[in-house]
Parts: sequence; C-alpha cells; structure tokens
Amino acid sequence: MDGRLLPDPPLWVSHGRGATFTDVDGHRYLDFNVCDMSAILGYAHPRLSQVIGEQAARGVQMFLPAESALAVCEQLRLRFGLPMWQFTLSVSSANAEAIRIARVATGRQGVLLFGGKYHGMLDETLWSDDGAGLVPEELGVGTVAPPDLAVVDFNDIDAADRVLRLGRTAAVLIEGVLTNCGTVLPEAGFLPGLREACTRSGTLLVMDETHTQFDLFGGAVCQPRCVGCHLQLRATPRFLPRSRRRRCLSGDPGRLPQRDVRTLSAGGPDIGRAHDWLSVVPAAGGLS
Repeated sequence: MDGRLLPDPPLWVSHGRGATFTDVDGHRYLDFNVCDMSAILGYAHPRLSQVIGEQAARGVQMFLPAESALAVCEQLRLRFGLPMWQFTLSVSSANAEAIRIARVATGRQGVLLFGGKYHGMLDETLWSDDGAGLVPEELGVGTVAPPDLAVVDFNDIDAADRVLRLGRTAAVLIEGVLTNCGTVLPEAGFLPGLREACTRSGTLLVMDETHTQFDLFGGAVCQPRCVGCHLQLRATPRFLPRSRRRRCLSGDPGRLPQRDVRTLSAGGPDIGRAHDWLSVVPAAGGLS
C-alpha cells in the first residue's frame, strides 16, 4: 500500500477541446464521461467561452439575483414544466436543499432511498441496506444511520409503501432510472405507484434527474409516453465547465403542502429562518 485512494494513478490533464482532452504527456483522449455530465457541450466551445468571458468581465458571482436569471429560469420552465428554480453548485447541494424543504413542509425527518442509487456526497444518502441493517458506503460517514432513514430495493413498490405508511418520511429521493450501477429501468407502474404512495402519506417525491434529463426534452421521467410521473421537486445539472458549473433545484408550489408554498415564494412566519438558505427564482411565465 502506498497511500493512494485509487488502484491506478489518475491522468493529469493539460487541456480539452470539443469531445476530447489531452494529458500532460500529450496523449489525446475521446471523453465519453463528459466530466460526469457537467461538460455535455464539450470542452472550450467557442460560443460558450465567449459568453463566460463576457460575464466574467461583468462579475462572476454576485450572491444576489441578476436579470439573466429570469431568462434562464423561463427556458427551464418551458423545458421541464416547473415554475420555480434554485441554483446550487452541485447536485449534492441541490439534493440536500430538497431534503430540507421536505422536512420543513412535512415536519418529519425521514428519507427513503433505493438500493443502487447515488445522490452525491451528502452523508445521509451514503447508506445501503446489507440485509441486516443500514451500513455506511463511505469512510467517515459514521456508524449510526440518520433517524428514520430507509433503503429499499428499486422497483419494490410494496417495500416503499410499507415505509411510507409509518408516517415518518419527509422525502422520497430517487433516480427515475438507476444509472450508477449499470442501467436499471423502472418497471411499469413503479414510479406512478410511488407518486400515489407519496400523496397518500403526505411525503414529498424528489426526483434526481442528473442523468435522465438528457434522454428526452424535459427529462424522461415526466414524459407521458415514458413514465409520466408528476413531480414536486427535481434536481438537475447544468451544462458548464466545472469552474462555472451550476446545479438546479426546481419545484412546483401547487404540488407542495401549503406552508411550503411560502417557503418557495418568500419564506413565511411559520418556518423561521428557512428563507435564509432558500432563494428560488420564479420563471417569468410561472407563478402569478
């Protein structure tokens, strides 16, 4: 053992252009990983480089809304059908905020996950069920699982329903198609059945569409001809180089419990300081 985390030394990259990158030794590679979906437009696209440069000249990040966010959110609304959007720096952050919103909305703590998933590097999603109980998937996560956390098999609607009937689950966090353990498609009726079970139990359904949003316009999960699952919250990546990458959390207040409408809109007296960490930009054609 030489202290390395990986069995083979990593490639050290010099630069990238289009669908390829070149390492420091001059070897050129065709990149099928597309930087884990964050470089879906390729590397150093001339138009993208121009726009990023123009924005950098005006200021890279202001920590406050900018006019351009309205146009971007409107395009996202037209594509995904959800009217309000929150921008984060990673899917891990988007999923963490979705869980917080669900906890505020429901007054519960529990999260339901599915075996084979990956939702980023937040501690409460890095757990698996080995048949004897929940076990951590990474070092440093801890030895005691978060309260009311559950992990069941993907496509097992009965197991999911049993967990939800306990009334302790704030959010169901799921990928519409598992893509981190090969590709596992949802069986017919699984996602609509899960949607119904969440509605019955007052649980928010959070769809992590990091990968499935690329399959069809607006994402495969909500397409009637594919799955047809109506969402309350969705996490999706945006397509910029890693230094300018943004991830998104979107929601439809009309499908959230009433007090969460105030959370998404402007906070509200009954949720304390929740609005301090949640700043959602409405699309121009979204809420009236």
